[in-house]
Amino acid sequence: PTEKHCRIFVTMPKMEDREASRIEITQVPEKEVKHEKRGGACISNCWWAFSRLVTLYVPDAYFECKGGWDKERRQAWREKVAICLIMFLFSLAFIGIGGLLPLFACADNNVVQNDGEGGYTITFNKENMMCQSLTILMYTIMLIISMVLVIQCLCSLLYVIRRKPKIGPEDERSKVLVMVPCYNEGTKELRKTIESVLGTTYPSKNKVLLVVADGIVKGSGEPKTTPEFIADELGYSVNDELGTFECTSIGEIANNRAKLYCGTYTKYGKELKYMVIVKCGLRTETNKPGNRGKRDSQLLIIGMLNRFHHRRPLTDLDRAVIGVLKNKLSMPLETVKYLMAIDADTKVHRDSLSNMIYSMNKDETILALCGETRVENKRDSWVTWIQVFEYYTNHHMKKAFESVFGCVTCLPGCFTMYRLFTKDHTRLLSCDHVYQRYATNEVKSLHEKNLFH
Repeated sequence: PTEKHCRIFVTMPKMEDREASRIEITQVPEKEVKHEKRGGACISNCWWAFSRLVTLYVPDAYFECKGGWDKERRQAWREKVAICLIMFLFSLAFIGIGGLLPLFACADNNVVQNDGEGGYTITFNKENMMCQSLTILMYTIMLIISMVLVIQCLCSLLYVIRRKPKIGPEDERSKVLVMVPCYNEGTKELRKTIESVLGTTYPSKNKVLLVVADGIVKGSGEPKTTPEFIADELGYSVNDELGTFECTSIGEIANNRAKLYCGTYTKYGKELKYMVIVKCGLRTETNKPGNRGKRDSQLLIIGMLNRFHHRRPLTDLDRAVIGVLKNKLSMPLETVKYLMAIDADTKVHRDSLSNMIYSMNKDETILALCGETRVENKRDSWVTWIQVFEYYTNHHMKKAFESVFGCVTCLPGCFTMYRLFTKDHTRLLSCDHVYQRYATNEVKSLHEKNLFH
C-alpha cells in the first residue's frame, strides 16, 4: 500500500502511568485457546458448536491436504465461514422483509392487465396495516443509512478542503524513531520503504530509521535472506563473527540474541541515520533462527522504552541500542519524543512525518494518530481494484468520521505515530499498563490469538 501524508488524527484519553517494581511476563504461551469462565464459556462453546455444524461438509482430512493446518487455524477458518453465513442470512432476511414480503402481503387481489405490451402491473393496498408498517420501516432504515453516508462524506471533506499547514523549522525539532519490523520481504519492498523514509522532508538530524529483522529468514523464491537484503540496500557488510547481544523474548523460547548495525544511508544527495537489529537466535536454532514474530519485534523496542523510562535493569541489547543512539547517531533516547511504526512494504509520502509531528505538537491531547492508506498496485488485478474502494471507505471516510469525535477505533499498524510521554513526563506507550497488556502470552479467546500472534 502507498501511504499519504497525515489527514486523520485521533485524540485518546490519558493513561495512568502505573509504577511497579518489575514487569512480569508469562514466558510460555498457552497451547490451546482458553475460553472465558462462567457465562463466557457457555457462549464460546455454543459458538464453537455452531461453527462446526455449518462446516460439517468440510472434514479435517481436507485441511491435511492443504499443508497440515493446526487445530487453531482450522477452527479460525470454520468461524470465518460461520460469520459469512450469518451475514448472508441477515442480508437474505433484509431482502425478504423489505422486498418480497411487501410484494405479496401488500398486493391487491385485482390484477390490471396491460393489453398493449401483454404484461401486468400490481397495485398495493395502502390501507393494509402490515403494508403501512413495512413502508414506515423501510423508509426509516433508508433514512438512517443515508444520513450515516452523508455525514461520513461531509466529515471526510473536512480533511480534503482544509488548508495545508505552514510548517517552519521550529515545528521540526522533535526527535522521532521510525520503526520498521520486517520478516521475509525482498529487496523491492525494502528499497521502496527505506527510500520513502529517506525522501521525507523532515530533517535528517531529527529522525532515525530503526529496522528490526525478525530472524534469519529467506522469502519464497528469494536468493538471499531478509537481513542480507537490508545490508545490501543500506550499504553495510554482514559480519558473521560480530558479537551478539542477549535480549528477552515472548513465546516458548524466552531468550534470544541479536546483532546490531548502524550508520548513515546516503542516496540522491540525502542522508538517513539508521540502526538495524537482526534477531539471530540461539546456537541451537536451525529453522528460521531468531524468528519470534512481529509482536516480539515491536516489544523489543517498547520493552526497552519501558525499562529505560522507569529506570529498571536493562538487557544487553537495550544498553547497546541506547549507546548507539547517543554516541554514534547523536540522538539520546531521552530526547526521542515520538515513535512512528510502518510496515516493510509501506511507502510513506514525503511530507507525512512533518504533517504528523506538526499535528502532535499543536495538540498535546493527541496520543496517537495515523494517515490515509492507499493501494499502490491498484491496476494489477480485479482484486486490487476492489481494494481501492475498501481502503477509501475504511481508511478515509470511516476514520475521518470517527476522528471528528476524537475516537478512531483502530489505528493501522502500517502507518501510525505514537507519543512516548507528555510534558510532565508521564509515560504513555511505555507505561506498565500498555506494555504488560501487549506482552502477555495468556490467550483467552481465538480473537486474542489472532490479534497477538
